[in-house]
Parts: sequence; structure tokens; C-alpha cells
Amino acid sequence: EQVSWVEERVDDIVELGEKLNRNTPEDDLSDLLDYLEVKKPGPKGESFQRIAFLIEFARIQKQYNKSKDWEQVYSGLPVHLDASCNGFQHIAALTRNEKLAKSVNLLNNPDNKKGDLYQEVADEAKNSLRNNSEESEDVRALLTIICDSEEMQQVLIDGIFTRDFCKPLVMITGYGAKDLASQIMNLNGKKRRSGRFKPSKNEKSIPTLHHESLLYQVIESLHEEYGGLEKLILSKDKHGYMTPVDNCILGRKFGLALGNYIRYCIGVVTDFKFEEVKQKLANVYQSIDILGMYDPSIAIKIHNFTSEELKQLLQNNGLPYSKLNKEARLEAVKQLVVEKWKNKLYFSWQASEQSSTVRYIKWKLEHNRFQATLPTSILPKNYVDPGDQAIEQFIMNSPSLGDSLRARFHEQRIKTYQTVSGNTQSRQSQSARKLKNLVMMCLRNIALSSNNEKEKRLAKHHLLARFIELKGDRTHDRKKNGHRFSLDTGNDMKFNTNSKAAFKNSISKLYDLSNEILLGMVPNFIHSFDALHMQNVILQLANHGINDIWAVHDSFGVHPRDIEVLRSIVKETFIELHKQPLEYHIDRIIELNLPILDHELLPLENSEQTTSPNSDWINDILEANYLIS
Repeated sequence: EQVSWVEERVDDIVELGEKLNRNTPEDDLSDLLDYLEVKKPGPKGESFQRIAFLIEFARIQKQYNKSKDWEQVYSGLPVHLDASCNGFQHIAALTRNEKLAKSVNLLNNPDNKKGDLYQEVADEAKNSLRNNSEESEDVRALLTIICDSEEMQQVLIDGIFTRDFCKPLVMITGYGAKDLASQIMNLNGKKRRSGRFKPSKNEKSIPTLHHESLLYQVIESLHEEYGGLEKLILSKDKHGYMTPVDNCILGRKFGLALGNYIRYCIGVVTDFKFEEVKQKLANVYQSIDILGMYDPSIAIKIHNFTSEELKQLLQNNGLPYSKLNKEARLEAVKQLVVEKWKNKLYFSWQASEQSSTVRYIKWKLEHNRFQATLPTSILPKNYVDPGDQAIEQFIMNSPSLGDSLRARFHEQRIKTYQTVSGNTQSRQSQSARKLKNLVMMCLRNIALSSNNEKEKRLAKHHLLARFIELKGDRTHDRKKNGHRFSLDTGNDMKFNTNSKAAFKNSISKLYDLSNEILLGMVPNFIHSFDALHMQNVILQLANHGINDIWAVHDSFGVHPRDIEVLRSIVKETFIELHKQPLEYHIDRIIELNLPILDHELLPLENSEQTTSPNSDWINDILEANYLIS
């Protein structure tokens, strides 16, 4: 159909392409861009791709008209092909799920119709609502509040559950996203870019629909065409908050309910295969040996262990114990528990035996700062710190200070003392910190520029004293001056065990990090296959003499003449990558992580024989028509 459409309109397309140049009058060019629906570029906007195609199409047609030989026509415009929901393609291949494989075009459908997972999810969402499923209950309840009639409910259902609406949600779910509500409620689907409203004047703002969110744009469009959605229409007040409050609350509830409901529908259509992969990976990860202390509440109980129980733990792990009293044994066991838990910050796998080992690491380093003071020996023994006000007056009286810097210092000094107003705690205010920085700047300026040796020397000593903690007879009031400075000592991740509270805090930190590893494990696992597949495609293209390659994630671009070679290579490398199913990879993961695993907790060996690529459908991918398109 697409080829026939182009052939029927070749002359029109060429005419458009020839007009897209600087020689076309501005008004004509403006009308042409309007006709082509070229607007301000948005996220993933295709306007410039369309213009580039039209210009190049006109050029190659002109070249062909001269030679009448397509073999003599070369195009510099890459034709790029996208994989069909790539995340779920890898999941279908790993789990050998034939139904999902057809939905994402790894396999041809019986009628040779292109699979469309996004449309299947939209259809499932509508059917589940129509059948009054338990999972659709929250959405149905909100629809009855939002709409005054069943007809308007159907308009809203048909407007929301479309292929275009469901597509971005399905795509991110294939890579592990759980929060689908943010994708439809926020600006461009970004976190922390929601609309905000205040339930009351003195309350904190709460997220709701953003005017430019996917969901609100559908609501607004339907309301303009049909009306009847007044309860979801929002406006902004003078402070930028969404109003009215009732609509904001209803819109928020609706967005959250839709996010949860569509996630369920995606699970149904994909046979919950993402969850299957996640569970099998988690089973291995949860087998990492942590001495049976699975959370902070269990780990903290070692403080109640007897000396004999502590000895047994140390003995079982090959650590010395005989010369340790109970307190020392307890400290050694706490150190052991922390070291065991630290193993949960690492998890390894390989996408193939020929690929590099992927080591998934989750660290949360703390930025350390330390209070320091310079040695008093760098000051003369008779130097006495005269105090802040005396030094500030020294600066004001200095003839070496420039007028501009003096005026700036004077202004900040007045501002700071007005702010302080006798409150010593206010000396730590932003205004006071600015004055402190200006004091050092002025002293440095005087020490460098003064022609008076006595003034120069005194300015230098005052400056050094800002970094030295003096006390007693070295200060004007015989009190400690508190002059210290912050020093960055690097980043690290400390796990303190020197008290019961510190030990529990350390295990809690490790526990939270391990939960983050679980959350991101499947996305990273799938991305490793994705990356290796891209690498292999590029290498094979190079082996075929194709070096002009455009590639982003699961999308490949080559010159038009190389398209069929690209298709073949993408399919061949995909089959090679997935010649073994998920069970094989699980066994390999166990092998890679074996030194840190508790063998008693390992998942039982799969009774199914590892599938041979000659006895399943994986080789049929060679015949797939739409794996990339």
C-alpha cells in the first residue's frame, strides 16, 4: 500500500521537495510548512525528518530521470528501521512465548498481518471494562463520577484506550517501569514535572494532571469536540497552581487509577512474562548468602546471641574465635554480617558466552566533609585575633582597598548587622556568610596590593587567622574564635557497627540498596541483550562492507540499497543471541555468582531440558517480515 501510494504521488512529492529551499519566497515557504504540519519541534518530533526526506526524494528522482538506472543513483539519507517493541521481543525470545512473539513480530501471524502489541493492550483495556472485570473497578467508578451519561463514558473510553495512548506505556513496561501514572500525568512523561495544586492555602502542593500531559491533552481534545468533561478541565491561578481543587483531586485519582489498570492490561496481553523473568532472576539474587538475616529487624537480634552462638557463626565462616570474649565475638559477627550483605550490592550475568560479564552494582556514596584548622605556628607568636568587628574596621580604614570593593563590603556589612540585630544564631545566615567571604576577599586584596609593609603583613596575618582556631591569650576576649574550615575528604560508603543503632542503620542502608537492585534488575538484564544485539549487528554490517550506519538503541539506519542486508543481519544476530532460553541464562548466572550464594537457597534445577534451537521456533525468526520495519 505504501509503495502504491508513493508511486501515485511521485510528481506531487517531487514538487514539494523542490520548493524546500532558500530561493522559495518566505510566504510560499510558510504556507508549505503549514501544509506539511511542520510546527515547533517537540519531543521525538519528526518534522525535520519529513523535510529531509522530501528534499532527498526530489534530488534522487532528478538524478534517476537523467540516468534511468537506479543502480547509478546513490542516496545519503539513511533509511532507519525500528524494532517492534524491542524490550518485549527479548522477553518473548527468552521465555519462548509464541503468542507474545507474534504480537511483537518475531514470528509471522497466520494471516501475515503485522502484530501490534500496543493495539492489543488498548483492546484488552476496553474489553476488560466492558466485561466489568475486578481490575477495572476503580476506573469504572471514576468514569461514573466524571461523566453524566453512558454515552460520554464511552467517548472517554474510546479516546483514552487507543494505540497511540498505550504505546509509550507498553514500551517503558518492557524495560521495567512500574509508575505508568507519571507517564500519562506529567509533562512529556517526566518525573517531577506534574501539575501542582494546593488543597488549601496553607497546605503543601500535591501533584495532579499537567496541561501538556498525555492524559490531559486527550481530555481537553474530547471536551472541545463533545463537551461533558467539565469535572476534569483545569486552569492555572496567578501562582501557577492548578484549579479548581475538586477537578485537580478527581484528575489525580483518574490518572493513578488508569496507570495501575493499564499496567495490569499489559500483563494480561504479554502473559505476565516480564514478571516471570523478574521472579527467576530474583530467586537467584535472593539466594545470596547473608547468614539468614534477611532484613534489619532480624539482623539486630544477633545482640541477643550467646557467646556459643556467636562462636558457631564465626567458626562456620572460617573466622577466628577462640581467643575472643563475647563482646569481641559480637563485633566480629557484626562485621561478618555487613560483609555478607555487601555481596548483595553486586550481581553478575552474561548475555552470551562470548560477551563481557555484566556486573550490576548499586552503591550510594556519601560525600564527606571534615572540619579542619591550620596550625598556629604559621602566625607570629605575639599575634592576637582582635575579633570580627576590629578586622572589619581595619578593612574599612585601609587606603589600599579599591573604592568599588570597599563600597560592596560596606553595603554588605550594614545589611548583615541589620539582619543579625543582636541574635547570635543569625550570624550563620546567608547574609553573614557573604560578609565573611567578603572579609577574606578584602584581606587578600590588601595583602597583595598594599604598599605599606606593616599593613600588608597585618592583612596577611588576619587572613590566615580566619583558618586557625585560636583561644585563650591569642584572642581579644580570651574565648575560642571558632575559626575552622570545611575540607572535602572524598566519597565513600561507610557501614558503622560500633553500636546497636549504628549496626541497624548500616543493615538498613544495605537493605534499601538491595531493593533498588531488584527494581532495576530486569531492565538492566534486557538492556544487556539489547546492547549486545546492536554491537553484533554493527559488526556484521561492517563485515559486509557496510560502514555508513546510523544506530540508536533498537533502531538502525543504512543507505536504501543496504536495507535488505540490514534486515537479514538483524534477524540472524537476534537468533544467535537467543539460541538458548531463559533457563540456560539462569544456570549461567548461578555459575557466575556461585561464590556468594547460599547453596541451600538456590532454586531447584529446572526439570525441563534446555531447549535446542533446532527444536523450537527461534529459527523461524529468519522468516519474520516485521521484526524491524
